[in-house]
Amino acid sequence: MSTFNSTQNLEQLLSLELKNKTDVKLSKLTEVRNFLFYWNMFENKKCAKNCNWKALEKFSKGRSNIDNTFFKEVWDFMKNRYLQNSKVNGNFRKLRITDINKSNRMTQIIESASPSDEDKLLFCLYVIYRYRCNLFHGEKEPTVIWQQNDIFYYANMLLYTCLKN
Repeated sequence: MSTFNSTQNLEQLLSLELKNKTDVKLSKLTEVRNFLFYWNMFENKKCAKNCNWKALEKFSKGRSNIDNTFFKEVWDFMKNRYLQNSKVNGNFRKLRITDINKSNRMTQIIESASPSDEDKLLFCLYVIYRYRCNLFHGEKEPTVIWQQNDIFYYANMLLYTCLKN
């Protein structure tokens, strides 16, 4: 077997990519790594291996019995991250929701004073889906992913909760 060290080599490539602007340690990205597995299981088991808006709507319907401890934490995180003065903010726009109907629906949910649990779940899961899309299609820049561990921490919390139920 060769002496290829995947972690060390990736850290070196990332360091070059980032032009040594930050100390690259993959150990800082534990939540991103965990997200890969949580997402894979969620999409496989809960979305019949094909996650999209319709699959998330279907999953969210009738899910008012979701574990409220974790769910409340995730919802609070989402509100704090994507709302400012009761209106969507720049972070929301960075999700790059290109379908105007989905964007309007998401805006309606997050700006609502009292959305249903089903709507909250749909909002959170679609945001997590956008994290996945942005991560896998190159929208999440390596220079900022180090600062977004909390995003993946809360995404993992909700995906775990969904997988348990």
